[in-house]
Amino acid sequence: MALVEADEGELQVARSARALLDKLGSNDKTRGALLGLIKEVNPDAVIPEVEAKRAAKAEVAGVQEELAALKKAMADKEAAEAQAKLESKAERMVREGRSKLRDAGYTDDGIASVEKLMETEGLANYDHALAVYERKHPAKEEMVSPMDYSKSWDIATPTTADDDHKLLLDNPDAFAKKKVNEVLNEFRAPNWRNR
Repeated sequence: MALVEADEGELQVARSARALLDKLGSNDKTRGALLGLIKEVNPDAVIPEVEAKRAAKAEVAGVQEELAALKKAMADKEAAEAQAKLESKAERMVREGRSKLRDAGYTDDGIASVEKLMETEGLANYDHALAVYERKHPAKEEMVSPMDYSKSWDIATPTTADDDHKLLLDNPDAFAKKKVNEVLNEFRAPNWRNR
């Protein structure tokens, strides 16, 4: 190496600078910052420690991005599954509710009326909605007569076409004998067992 002349002051500054750089470079806390500053001032400088850290940071950043994407995909999948479960539960609730209403005798129009009430009142339960609907719309009771009084029947005045009825009123013993003979003849017939 060629000798260069330097005055004592310059040599002292150079030695101090060299000592400071050696001190900063040998300290684990300051070495990375020193190397980073050197790379910033001289980007073309090849410093393996800095290059390795940058490569490692880039790789970690890529892995973190992949993890974030994977977490998002899993969260989206879980949300979709939860949504599908909710929709399935809601569909089952509607299907079962409508079935209960049909079993109770409601027509499609009646079911639509109950569902409209559910929507306006904010009810989600078909049983509760049915109770509210029936309370607001009580069933009309119809008087049903067990007999049709328009065609009255009087045992004392038989119709003209009813010969058995006339015989019963005129001669009850003859009527009984006639009916007994009819029953016995049915049993005496040759094919009565094949009936």
